[in-house]
Amino acid sequence: MVKEVVDHLSSLVIGVIQMPCPEFGFYGNPRPSMTKDDYEKASGFKAHCRRVAKGFCNDLEDIKRLGRKPRVKILGIVGVEHSPSCAVEETPRKTNKGTVYRKERGIFMEELEREVRKRDLGIPLIGVNIHSPKDELLRMIKFFKE
Repeated sequence: MVKEVVDHLSSLVIGVIQMPCPEFGFYGNPRPSMTKDDYEKASGFKAHCRRVAKGFCNDLEDIKRLGRKPRVKILGIVGVEHSPSCAVEETPRKTNKGTVYRKERGIFMEELEREVRKRDLGIPLIGVNIHSPKDELLRMIKFFKE
């Protein structure tokens, strides 16, 4: 899905910058499949996400400030649904019946959204489900065109 998204956005003269992965930066790879509950219990993970979010917002401010010709406009931040860290709307939670997806932000997206608001950057979030690439690509294109 990533290649299709990047290729199509590029054809619309929309650039893409990949965010750092807070899970990889904290646990490395490979790492076990975890829920938001697991990461909330991981000592230092939320603070790690906060640091990563602040650093990424510094980068976004630099991009806006230094992008002169052509002027750079940041259209949105894309998160990955079903991720305990990067989900925008569908985050995995543990229940006594297994994993369910709840309508809430992942831990990193909570911290990133808080930092974006604090700095008044006005950048919206959109979550994509990588398991439905064609539908998500169309939805993302519509989101960015608005």
